[in-house]
Amino acid sequence: MQCSGNPLEYCGAGRRLNVCAKTVNVAVAPGPEYTYYGCQTEVTNMQALNAKMSAYDTMTVESCQIDCVDFRYYGLEYGRECYWGNSFNYGSVPAPSTDFAVLCQGDASEICGNGLRLSIYELSSLVGTPDTTPPPALAGLSNKATVGGYDFLNCMSEATNARALQGASTADDVDVGEWAGEAVWTRDAWGRAALDVMGCCSVV
Repeated sequence: MQCSGNPLEYCGAGRRLNVCAKTVNVAVAPGPEYTYYGCQTEVTNMQALNAKMSAYDTMTVESCQIDCVDFRYYGLEYGRECYWGNSFNYGSVPAPSTDFAVLCQGDASEICGNGLRLSIYELSSLVGTPDTTPPPALAGLSNKATVGGYDFLNCMSEATNARALQGASTADDVDVGEWAGEAVWTRDAWGRAALDVMGCCSVV
């Protein structure tokens, strides 16, 4: 049936609809320099990417790329925010792209993340290469090689429903030197007997 307002167009028929759909891209590759990376979560009390940021009401995937100036990653959030950096802060993890729900304020055909979710793009020349840049939150920090006759050995995970080290303990704000020869420090410190048994540290 022809449309009454324009006989050159069709407007369905009895029990029939002409259906139109608007295409919305989950993430539009912004050109040859950057490649869509995925969805990434924000970090509690900080940004996943915190080298620099910009925010404005005409934000698009492409304008965010221009803002980021050759950093490894850039990400869009809340429809109008752009963040960039060379690594993700600790605590930021991949999330499904189905978490995206906010259109870019400068282009409603593009997705610009969501609340606490970033649409991430990666510099194409670095895709597939290891990310060796220390996350900004811990850049410059390192473990002491030797403390009180003990050599640093490795990072170990706790056991399920039990402590990995089951000797003496303290929950004070100690530092490594205070427990030298007795424990390895994180927030809790565990006794020498447990260390010797578990092989966490080696005695010099």
